[in-house]
Amino acid sequence: MKSRKSRRSFLGLAGVTAAGVALVGGPAVRGNESPKETKPKGKEFSGTSKTGNLQEALELALKAAMDAAPGADRQVRWTLCGIAGRQGGLVPANEVTVTIDATFA
Repeated sequence: MKSRKSRRSFLGLAGVTAAGVALVGGPAVRGNESPKETKPKGKEFSGTSKTGNLQEALELALKAAMDAAPGADRQVRWTLCGIAGRQGGLVPANEVTVTIDATFA
């Protein structure tokens, strides 16, 4: 009988400990956390394609960044910030705008 009582005591103590850890300071689990967003460090440039061509819009944004880069040996490091578009209407629109964050090396 003693072994049953000690097993019950142990399991009861383990349950109380687990409940205490969960209530007091267990690891927090949050479901809707978004990853930390990094703020742009450079300057934003955008390009718009009137034909809905994503590649054309990106090339226009890169060209704007390259034109703003100083010096003869221009190098631009960029990060895609956003893509937006507009489509439809009475006068059909099919535009894509790409925004990049660029720094100059």
